[in-house]
Amino acid sequence: MKADPEYLTRFMGSLFPDQKRLGEIQAVYDNLTLLGQLLGAGTDITSMRQDFQELASVLLDQLAREHYKKAKLNLSSCARVAIDILVRNLFERTADIGFLATDNEIRTFAESVAADPMAARDEERLARLHSHFSEYVAKYSVYHNIMLLSPSGDVLAQLDPSNTVKQTSDRLLNEALTTSQGYVEIFRPTDLLPDEPSPLIYAYRVMADDGSRPVGVLCLCFRFMDECQRIFDSLVSE
Repeated sequence: MKADPEYLTRFMGSLFPDQKRLGEIQAVYDNLTLLGQLLGAGTDITSMRQDFQELASVLLDQLAREHYKKAKLNLSSCARVAIDILVRNLFERTADIGFLATDNEIRTFAESVAADPMAARDEERLARLHSHFSEYVAKYSVYHNIMLLSPSGDVLAQLDPSNTVKQTSDRLLNEALTTSQGYVEIFRPTDLLPDEPSPLIYAYRVMADDGSRPVGVLCLCFRFMDECQRIFDSLVSE
């Protein structure tokens, strides 16, 4: 990106009236110089004309630099606010995974599949769980998919029907099953979302009702790019 004020001046619309006015004055000097030469009045304002031209150039250059400085400070301020908002929003989302991983509907389904793998094919229960996921995303639209995995990596249920992944070998699974932290977060390629170059996913284990063992892993897939775009659009004017 070029930061040369002379280059950037052409994009500074607020400078155009000043450029126009100074250009008009310059044209008057040009006309007076030509008129003096034609009439032979003996008055040479060439030096005055050159001085004004130099002064106008200095003035426009200084105005351009001030506009650039102001825009830079404004964008810097917006950038800090954007990052603060994004960090805050992501921090709030870390609470979602811990909360939803203890949801009774999700835990019951995962536990029933752990006891009987055929339960994963129960269309009625799958539809009910899908509806449960949809209701949650309707409240928190920052997620584009919710996935429930078995401890072995099978995809038991997910919100997005266009995602055809049936199983994962991503290390995220083992990390979510064994972590001592409140959640696992990744922002990198994963076989869970093969069509996304760097998805942001929060994951945590789903425990059995008695807390004795993990019966699944819940993954919340965050709309990272959409959230960034929304924040930027709200802060940066055209």
